[in-house]
Amino acid sequence: MATTNARITLDHIALASSDLAESLGKLAQIFPSAASEVEEVSSEGVRLAFIDVGGPRLEVLESTREDSAVARYLEKRPAGIHHLSFRVDGVSIDDWFEELRSRGVEVLGDGPTEGSGDTRIFFVHPRSTGGLLVEFSQKRAESAPTEKSENKS
Repeated sequence: MATTNARITLDHIALASSDLAESLGKLAQIFPSAASEVEEVSSEGVRLAFIDVGGPRLEVLESTREDSAVARYLEKRPAGIHHLSFRVDGVSIDDWFEELRSRGVEVLGDGPTEGSGDTRIFFVHPRSTGGLLVEFSQKRAESAPTEKSENKS
């Protein structure tokens, strides 16, 4: 198995919702922090907002397209936890994607894509985790390709 200098930290817990405003209103009754501005991530087909809860944040997701992962999730089950997102530090997210793929982990897509808040993201299929959808993210400034990833053919 390959080794890496990756440091993995829980960044947020994502909740799938059929009504973003309603969910944010309910959570505002429980958590004192105001939600972030609503952001749309068109590549994922979602609108979202974050709530700071004193550690990993809560992310509330609402589908903007019938074919989005969140829409498919809500067709099969009620609103609830959609995925856990982990921040990657110490290695580029491109290298982390390739390392997991080389380990036989079922990563979704061909590489990291645009995420919210100037991040790049990718997901690991629940088949590779025992049933949990996992997202890895990295701020764009930290995800510049390394020499290792630039030299790949």
